[in-house]
Amino acid sequence: MQTQVKEWGNSQGIRLPKEVLKSAGITLNEVLDVTISNGVITWDTPEISPPQLK
Repeated sequence: MQTQVKEWGNSQGIRLPKEVLKSAGITLNEVLDVTISNGVITWDTPEISPPQLK
């Protein structure tokens, strides 16, 4: 699949079809961790630590 970087207000963005996000298990407004390594951008859902008991 190819997509194109576009202007989105004062930023740039990439639109992905909802079927792609659904296949990746990503929901609307979900927070993602973004990393860049050797020119490759990846994203993942952050690991959530279990709540600490006090």
